[in-house]
Amino acid sequence: MKAFVLKYKYSHIWLFINIFALILYISCRTNRVWMNILTRKFTGPLQVFLGRLCSLVRVSVMEILTASAVLPTDRKIRRAEIKSNGVYKKAI
Repeated sequence: MKAFVLKYKYSHIWLFINIFALILYISCRTNRVWMNILTRKFTGPLQVFLGRLCSLVRVSVMEILTASAVLPTDRKIRRAEIKSNGVYKKAI
């Protein structure tokens, strides 16, 4: 775990936040009152914030999120090409 934290300095924070949100959702989904509270206090304000953010910027926020999801994958493919001495290029 220490090696993971040192290698990915801030990724573990996002990991713990995602795990917490998943546990919160799983524990609240069986209770209608809790889900309503979760929706009104967390999901609703988050949706309003993201809507306002998207209306303020000129570029598409979805395009930025898609590009940020694709770029690390593209780097991994390029590293694999370099390590395999062009085997990936020959396969295409």
